[in-house]
Formats: sequence, C-alpha cells, structure tokens
Amino acid sequence: MKLIEYHTTSKTDFHSLIKYYDENRIICGQIEQEYGENGLWFHTDKLNNIRKFLKNDLENKFILDLACGSTNSEYKPWLARGLYKMGINIIGIDINDNSKEKFENYKIDLSVPNSLNFLKDNSIDIAMANYFFIGGGLKTSNKKTFNLLLPQLERIVKKEGYFIYDTCNSGI
Repeated sequence: MKLIEYHTTSKTDFHSLIKYYDENRIICGQIEQEYGENGLWFHTDKLNNIRKFLKNDLENKFILDLACGSTNSEYKPWLARGLYKMGINIIGIDINDNSKEKFENYKIDLSVPNSLNFLKDNSIDIAMANYFFIGGGLKTSNKKTFNLLLPQLERIVKKEGYFIYDTCNSGI
C-alpha cells in the first residue's frame, strides 16, 4: 500500500476538469432530487486522484471512505454519495449513523483498536480519509488514531493500492 498525503497529489489537468464538471452537474442533480439538498461538495482533485491512481479503471474497484460524514452531522457523505451515483463500489465508515444511505456503510468508531477487522484482507483499492485527521474530536489524538489505523489499512488495502489522507499540519 502506498501512503499519499492529499496535499502532495497533482493538480487537475484541463481534460479531467471538464469531465468533472459534466459529471458533477449530473450527480448534483441526482442527489438534489433524491436528498432535497444541493450543497454537494465533490472536490475535483478527490475524484481525479481516484481516476489517476486506478488508471481510469473504476469497474470492480473498492473504495473505502473513512469518516465519510453522515446525515446527522455538518459533514454529509457527499463523496460517498457521489461515487455511489457513479456506480463505484464505495464503503463509507462514520461514527454516526448512515443506515438510510444507499451505499454500503458502517457506524464505527475508528479510534477503537481493530475497528476495521470485519473487512477482508487485500479487499480495498483505495482508502481515503478526507478531513478525518484535521477536524472534529480528533484534534488532540490525530497521531494516535493514524497509528492505530495504519496497520489495519496495510492489511485491507491491496499491495498496489493507496491510502490517500490529509493532515493539514495536524501533527501526523
């Protein structure tokens, strides 16, 4: 598994940017109809990083979205919803309940040891942690939680897979 800190990923090329805007318009419309919300924050670089690292081959790939957000919090599961709408196999994990979401999801406290034991070895192509280590109640325990998750991710993410995370100078 390759570790990639989010701020080190490359900027979006023009072709990908155009593709993103077309997809985003469609996905936003679908999510607005389904959820009655139009605030989809589906960052260009996150989708394009997924495409880049999977060489645009998204079929039969599995993406794990750690701390994906929930309908019970300020941070909604926009990325997981968007990826699901695109037909990508997404697994969302959050400390809050997402049972009404259509994508596969689990209510799990990721600061608990072995919290990802239910996932099979080498089953994930990309694990992502967007804003997980820089927000919420983790501000004082970022490094501890990161170090707790890393061995679990090394087990479940394929050898040629990726863990993309952001720290934003959080001490990790």
